[in-house]
Amino acid sequence: MLTQKDLPAGFPVITEGPGTHKSIEVGHNAVLQCTATGNPQPSIYWLRDSMRLDLDTNPRYSILDKGFPEYSLNNTMS
Repeated sequence: MLTQKDLPAGFPVITEGPGTHKSIEVGHNAVLQCTATGNPQPSIYWLRDSMRLDLDTNPRYSILDKGFPEYSLNNTMS
């Protein structure tokens, strides 16, 4: 396993995130944030049940802040 000091320059690193799994009670909202650094700047995307979420077309989720490089996700429906 590589340690932080062994990573090549510019290697993507998640600097803030919700962890690998997050459980949300039915009918409740959650806000998830993720920030990453790297060169080039890494893309951030969200998965649900191992499937990539389409945040642009799925009405169950909304992006609260699309300011680069931080994204927030809000589950708006049960």
